Amino acid sequence: QEIAESPNDCIECSALIVAIGPVATGFLHTYLLHQDSDILGLLSTGLPENTCNTFQQTSPADNTCYLHRLKAAPSVILCQCNVDVPPEMMFSWTQQLFSCINIHNTYVGVLASAPVSDFRSSVALSDITVPFLRG
Repeated sequence: QEIAESPNDCIECSALIVAIGPVATGFLHTYLLHQDSDILGLLSTGLPENTCNTFQQTSPADNTCYLHRLKAAPSVILCQCNVDVPPEMMFSWTQQLFSCINIHNTYVGVLASAPVSDFRSSVALSDITVPFLRG
């Protein structure tokens, strides 16, 4: 509903934190999602076709990708993807996510457990400034 009401069909935020996979999602759930939040929507790109997603299934074990807005910090959007997105789908999955969020002047943080060799981007690794990944 928020996307449909916005002038450019995008959610506005000052920070977007994306957690992909069970380890990153556990961190997000423990340190940020224990606060009161609203579910804005879900993203299913990159998940198997037989995956069933509902707004009632919100435990960290579910095979879903939810967008949350913290009530205490409404300019922060959290993306909680409980399953690992396959490496070959990560770039297109991220593009799909960014298509509904205005990321201009937005801090974007990504939490994942994928090895750096699986990183995909339209920008050459040599053109990305450090720090890029931290262990």
